[in-house]
Amino acid sequence: MSSEIIVQDSKDVSDIKVSSHSIEAMSERIQLMKKFVSSQLKESMDGDYAKIPGTPKKSLLKPGAEKLLLLFKLGFKFTIINQVIDLIIGEISFMTKCEVYRKEDGVVVGEYIAFCSNKEKKYKNQTPADIVNTILKMSEKRALVGATISATGASDYFTQDMEE
Repeated sequence: MSSEIIVQDSKDVSDIKVSSHSIEAMSERIQLMKKFVSSQLKESMDGDYAKIPGTPKKSLLKPGAEKLLLLFKLGFKFTIINQVIDLIIGEISFMTKCEVYRKEDGVVVGEYIAFCSNKEKKYKNQTPADIVNTILKMSEKRALVGATISATGASDYFTQDMEE
């Protein structure tokens, strides 16, 4: 086995072509996002986003994520990556991937993988058989919010949902 390092030339930044049209489109998208957040999203724990005590940014909540996806004409789908449902030992967990895609052509524009388990403090003292669906839905919710932030460029405004 060789310990030789091979360095390949990368493209010079000056070779990248950016049109004034693409810069204008990006500027319009940023303004649209600002206007949408300020006029259409409600800040509260029962709303679209909220400031969670002890966190630096406002957290996007599921209703806000769904509205952002509608604004940008995006759809989403979930895939369970891994699951454990063992009622004998009392362990429930789901790892879920959410893919966000453009409705017009189906191209995936963002994804996020999230995890939820009944070993988390919030669920620890509940009967595993009673919370299987809750654990699955929380995993999906976390994945949806993360994928939405990624796909819409909303990280300037929001962080991952931290209210659980």
